Amino acid sequence: MHEQRVYSEVAPVKDAFCFQNALNAMFLLNQKYPAELTQIYSVDTPKGTHAYLVHYGAVYNKGVTWTNEYYPNYSLEEIQEQGKDVTVDLLEQVLEIQDDIHSYGRFIRKQFGESGILYAEELYSQLTGG
Repeated sequence: MHEQRVYSEVAPVKDAFCFQNALNAMFLLNQKYPAELTQIYSVDTPKGTHAYLVHYGAVYNKGVTWTNEYYPNYSLEEIQEQGKDVTVDLLEQVLEIQDDIHSYGRFIRKQFGESGILYAEELYSQLTGG
């Protein structure tokens, strides 16, 4: 049920990087569903470092953080063993003011406007207890 919902509500953003797509998906999903159930993991794969979205214990790659099957699929156990939960790190980067075209804050502003930055602050606070 959750898997069908994710694929119907989230799709990779054209010309976005996998970490940007993961943030986009997390923001879209967390607006409707509890924040503590969505995480972003960074995993060093044979094809390079890649972002995987974990939502309700399921791992998402193709169709969520990337457009095709270039990066391998992994189970939740493999993601947790081989990767690192970078959710808080990415939210910190969203909240940094940067003019870089590839900055996460700029990406979130483009996707969600200033409300996206406010939401990032809220999620960051929830996840860090601050």
